[in-house]
Amino acid sequence: MATVRFSKEFKDSILRNARAVFDKRISDAENTNHFSNWGDRLYDIVFEPYVASINNLPIEFFSTSDVLSFQGFFNISTSTEQEYLRDINISLKLSTKRPFPHEVINGRPYKKDRWSNYEIKIEDIPEVAEFKQLVVDWKTKCIEIRKQRDEFVSAVDKVIESHATLAPALKMWPPLWDLVNEEYRDRHREVVERVKPSEKVQALEEEGINLSALTATVVAHKLTK
Repeated sequence: MATVRFSKEFKDSILRNARAVFDKRISDAENTNHFSNWGDRLYDIVFEPYVASINNLPIEFFSTSDVLSFQGFFNISTSTEQEYLRDINISLKLSTKRPFPHEVINGRPYKKDRWSNYEIKIEDIPEVAEFKQLVVDWKTKCIEIRKQRDEFVSAVDKVIESHATLAPALKMWPPLWDLVNEEYRDRHREVVERVKPSEKVQALEEEGINLSALTATVVAHKLTK
């Protein structure tokens, strides 16, 4: 019977499944619900100089929204912070619909509206230092988990690249089975062949591929499904 070879399509399906192992962890890390209490606080900081004037005008003079879309900071002091604090999109709920002026001037934080949400960039001022640190911590965690995912996928890729067929790869690293789609599992079950013990484990370990660590990642994913 035919051997299950690692075709490009087969390899790609395994690597997709390897990336998916981290989907829930990435989704949980990127969840921004824990920032929700900052919506009103940021609104008050941004528009504090104008509150009295706003309150003296009919609400109809303004657009209103119960969402503030935070897009990042400007005038950031260090290059490291610039790397972590750009390309941000956090939707912050407001406790009630608040009036939004068309534009804020005098170098203070500003906003622009797009579609139905309100985008706002915050100047790096002392009043938002606590929020900025929360954002840095959040971005750091998101980046680290994505890095772990990429390292895991790269290691799995090396495992399958070290073999031409599925059977010896499974013999070397059995948890690979959990990353194999059912159609390829069915093909493998039909295969009857004697597979010699692989001597490639040491070679992979010399490349820094820790099969035990890979196994732990797959097992943890199965336990959290």
